[in-house]
Amino acid sequence: ILSENWLLFLSENSLSQNLVTAIQSQGHNCIQVHTNDQYQQIDSQHYQLNPSQPEDYQQLIQALTNTALPIKGIVYLYDIEQPSTQAILHLVQALAQSRFSADLWLVTQGVQIINQQPTSPIQFSSTQQSTLWGLGRVIALEHPELNCRRIDLDPATDEIDQLIQDILS
Repeated sequence: ILSENWLLFLSENSLSQNLVTAIQSQGHNCIQVHTNDQYQQIDSQHYQLNPSQPEDYQQLIQALTNTALPIKGIVYLYDIEQPSTQAILHLVQALAQSRFSADLWLVTQGVQIINQQPTSPIQFSSTQQSTLWGLGRVIALEHPELNCRRIDLDPATDEIDQLIQDILS
């Protein structure tokens, strides 16, 4: 297996850490991006940015373009509990402006309800994340170069193996 570079937008949760570990265990490189108040390149594999600032995304994509590292895919796990469609738009705009081409994976949790009991309450975070699914459809139509895909994880289980299998296939 050839080593590939993955750009990961990560939350501070176990799912994000498990994703990094799983991708690295497959022999791939992870370029990790975490949230912070302002853009900062910590080293060649670690960045921070403010998700509400479009300039931060532009700086990140420019920095990655300058390194000439081919990016196989982008996995977006920011704020999986409370996603921001504005942050996704900033990312997609930065990618489009730079003519960046890589598979984009939008990860949600509990949006697609399967086998739910009729009396079970729908989680608020699931309804917030559903806008991300709609936006993902629009991104797929307007930016086919990003090959935008959406993956919804079961909130009751740790589906990291399924997530890894899907994004690496």
